[in-house]
Amino acid sequence: MIIPFNKKIISFFQIVLVVLLLCRSIYCDSRHVFIRTELSFVKNSVPCVGDMFFIYKRELYNICSDFLRSEGDDPHIYVQKKVKDSWIILFDLFKETDLTRRPHIFTYIDVEEIIILLCENEEFGNRKKDLTCHRFYSNDGKEYNNSEITISDHILKDKILSSYASFPLRMKDQEYFLICGISPYKLKDETKKDNILCMASHDKGETWRTKVVINYDEYKLGVQYFSLRPYISKNNLSFHFYVGDNINNVKNINFIECINEKDFEFTCSNKDFLKVDKVLQDVSKLNDQYIVSYGNDNNFNECYIFFNNENSILIKP
Repeated sequence: MIIPFNKKIISFFQIVLVVLLLCRSIYCDSRHVFIRTELSFVKNSVPCVGDMFFIYKRELYNICSDFLRSEGDDPHIYVQKKVKDSWIILFDLFKETDLTRRPHIFTYIDVEEIIILLCENEEFGNRKKDLTCHRFYSNDGKEYNNSEITISDHILKDKILSSYASFPLRMKDQEYFLICGISPYKLKDETKKDNILCMASHDKGETWRTKVVINYDEYKLGVQYFSLRPYISKNNLSFHFYVGDNINNVKNINFIECINEKDFEFTCSNKDFLKVDKVLQDVSKLNDQYIVSYGNDNNFNECYIFFNNENSILIKP
């Protein structure tokens, strides 16, 4: 099963937009609702090779990674804001750093602040030192203060990291930001339980000293794992990750739900979202309902959004 990552994938903000429009304007008792006109198309003058959408104070933002550059052109990581039908550039994060290659990006949305970490991206297996990150924070979404921090890498040294946006997770009556990673493969049958691990920060990303243990018994021998992302909704922790040969040949996409067993330890199990002839693309949650997007395994131009097990929205270009 090959997932067309170069095709349009329904992003979180589009899912929420469609479902909200559906809930506000349509009542139906049929199994399927077909929507063709409610999606909002936003113009972008920047050729983003990576997008990261988030909502802050009821407004839609995007972190746009512009690394498609010609000789002599500098890379950019823009914070953008949706204004009517266009993305407006507010701030260029990358030019405020001394980074030379595309970094990991971790975005955290607090009630009154946006916190963004740009962390140096060493190839897996080449990390020989602690992670150097630039921490940006803003309370208006426009101007960002920048400080350099160091994250001890001994916990996540053999883990693959992926960029994502997240909310804080409350543990032991305190809110924490998470940076999580996954072991890319399991070469032998061993009993260790640290195939997924997280580091946590209690001070909004300034220091990272707390280890969060993730117990997941379904981690398989001889399989490759990558693109791990945590989901935090109403203080419930879940994870989404890919399983396969590589990023261009995904065999399966797993979504696991976690229970906080004690202190900083969670036990997680698979949530089955597999459907016949559908390729799982993304999972979100709205009002305790899972919102799941799929591609058609036989026609990549068709995408489906299921907002419960029965009802779906079909989107065609």
